Amino acid sequence: MCKLCKDYGVKTEYTVHPGDVMLAFFAKAEAPMENVTEKTAEKILRLLRENPSLTNKELAEKCGITEDGVYYQTKKMKSKGILRRIGGDKGGRWEIL
Repeated sequence: MCKLCKDYGVKTEYTVHPGDVMLAFFAKAEAPMENVTEKTAEKILRLLRENPSLTNKELAEKCGITEDGVYYQTKKMKSKGILRRIGGDKGGRWEIL
């Protein structure tokens, strides 16, 4: 069992006591959300370079996330000075700084 865990990259620890053995399994750590967020932000920027007139709804469909997710990402990029909206919701466009 320990060899299989090692082959699959699952960390194990075992402790032997009189009458029993305790085995602990440690799951692989998931990628931090920041990495996922960065990839989503990069995808949004790439799409906006191709078409600065995209709406949040269109970005959401193309990125496979919700409109709220797009709003969160664009708000974060605006606060970092990466992105700016020029004009209103209708007829406006995005500018990458």
